[in-house]
Amino acid sequence: KKYFMITLITACIPAVFYVLEPIASANAITQLTEHNYTGAILWLVVGFCFILFRNVSWHINYWNFERLIGKSYVTISMKIYDKLVGANDESFKNTSKEKIVNIASSDIYTVSNFSDILCTKLSYLFRVIITIIVVFTSSPIAGAIIIAISVMNYFLLNLAGNKIGQYGKSVSEAKDDLFEKMVDVSEARAMIRDHNLTNQTREEYKKAIHPYFKSRYKRTLWNSFVDNWVYVIWQAVVCVTTIYLVYLVSGDSLSLTTYLVIVGYLAPTIEKVNSFSLIFKELSVADVSSGRIQTLLDFSPKELVEYGNRMTNKIEGTISFVDVCVDAKNSYHTENVSDLKKFNLNIQKGELVLFVGPKSCGKRSIFHILRRAIKPDSGKVLLSGIDLYDYSPKVHYKNLAYTTHKPYFLKGTILTNFEMYSKNKRKIKEACQKAGVYEFIESQPNKFNTDVQEFSKWPEKQKYLLGLARALLSDAEVLMIYEFPTQLSMRDRAEVEMMLKTLAGEKTIIVFASQDDMAPVADKVVYISRGEINNIVQK
Repeated sequence: KKYFMITLITACIPAVFYVLEPIASANAITQLTEHNYTGAILWLVVGFCFILFRNVSWHINYWNFERLIGKSYVTISMKIYDKLVGANDESFKNTSKEKIVNIASSDIYTVSNFSDILCTKLSYLFRVIITIIVVFTSSPIAGAIIIAISVMNYFLLNLAGNKIGQYGKSVSEAKDDLFEKMVDVSEARAMIRDHNLTNQTREEYKKAIHPYFKSRYKRTLWNSFVDNWVYVIWQAVVCVTTIYLVYLVSGDSLSLTTYLVIVGYLAPTIEKVNSFSLIFKELSVADVSSGRIQTLLDFSPKELVEYGNRMTNKIEGTISFVDVCVDAKNSYHTENVSDLKKFNLNIQKGELVLFVGPKSCGKRSIFHILRRAIKPDSGKVLLSGIDLYDYSPKVHYKNLAYTTHKPYFLKGTILTNFEMYSKNKRKIKEACQKAGVYEFIESQPNKFNTDVQEFSKWPEKQKYLLGLARALLSDAEVLMIYEFPTQLSMRDRAEVEMMLKTLAGEKTIIVFASQDDMAPVADKVVYISRGEINNIVQK
């Protein structure tokens, strides 16, 4: 609100000086015709001061402009960020990633910029009102002409603005579709080549291009109407009005000073009337963009498991499952889960426990329960003797970490990804040494400043170990490993397994796998089938 008010005031102040400038110029010319050069110079100086004050005000307006837009842009972007992070999977099924990127790249700025446009348009209206009052007192007929043109252009530009907004929406939607097709082609290019679908997909891609440019063409035609034909109409009226004023001056019905004032106001005023009337076009464009943004702000939040507020950090890593049941058919489970039936198990501090079972056996349900992504339908999970769900989020995240077979890294360098978890360089080095990836990182040209985009060239083992090192940065008492990369060679996998065995003892490690290849190094192997424990092998 503060930035908006500053922008509005600094846009309206020049409107007053715009009105005063023609008066100063007209009086200077009149003084010259009367050979009063001192008076002419005085009026010229006054006119220059008006110009100076006007431009100082505009400078402050420009200075505040980016702050106004920036504040709006950041506010909207952060609201969208919160929605994206907290939304459930259903929201993303109806809105593609390509549309989200399109909205973020253009629509947020359009809506943010509208506040500045509104200030500018209101300053035009303010200027027009002052001008009409001045002109009307000098020539009621000229004032009436300006009002008549203003009313006519109001309806014309309102119609054009609605049409531009309508086709602008079609352009954005067609662009969404085009982006989606482009991503499909880039991701499915191998399949397209292998299945000889090049011509068919090429035609589909071409069909997506046509609606985009067809909508742009129609929008351009209405923009041309606004920019060209409305301009011709009011210029014709200005020309006729000026001829009429010359006729009045020739018959001594109007003074030269008054003539110069009216003519100085006439064309610029009607131009500003048109500029203000374009607010309907800007409104339509902003309305389309705000509607698209609203689709993201309407994302349904994920039903999160309730957390407790227990702040104790005396956690040793013992875990107990007591009659834990999960019914996969219950709709409130926000993750893809399988049934668990009266699941009972005790895991001791420092144990390396291997959960083994085929797909849909219940491993994923256990993993999500320990993550607190879901809650059992019945039964309890105890962490160091306390209900897992009684801990505060901070305590839970600090004491239970995990990595998957495909660890995801955010854009940036290895170091920037690690520093999101810990700024301590020594701690980062130690975590990488424990995970067995430190020497490999040091062998890279940019070491820890290697960009994650370089990962495509890395062996799968090193990418996996890097994800493990990141998990170790949390100093968690419990570390979960969900599946191993299928691309790992037998030798690399054996090295990873031995490294995990080395870590066991100082922390509890739980590994989820479909095969029991790791059984020789595990302290406990739990075989699961259809949500039940078939067998436990304890060493």
